Amino acid sequence: MSNWSKIERMHTCSVNGCTWASERRLFTCMPHWLKVPQDLQSKVWDAYRALPQKRPDRQTLLNDPAYCQAAAAVIEHLAAAEGRAPLSEWRTAAAGHEHGAATA
Repeated sequence: MSNWSKIERMHTCSVNGCTWASERRLFTCMPHWLKVPQDLQSKVWDAYRALPQKRPDRQTLLNDPAYCQAAAAVIEHLAAAEGRAPLSEWRTAAAGHEHGAATA
């Protein structure tokens, strides 16, 4: 596998202020993921596995209410643990689902 292929499969950690790269299949970088309680990790993985696509893109994830709720809970947990603002597109998307709005 070429290095370029690996780079194409990377993204920046979803935690506000973190610049670590992680594989697209992972929600956060490994140092942050290891700080997430098992029950929250399970909610993210369960929602991810329930999606019809094997490797969903970011927009598909943002359009899924269960995934957005789980992702937002992880971001909020990590923000509280690190004393950071819980800036999260996942919470915004989850709130939109709660009010019946679809994300664009």
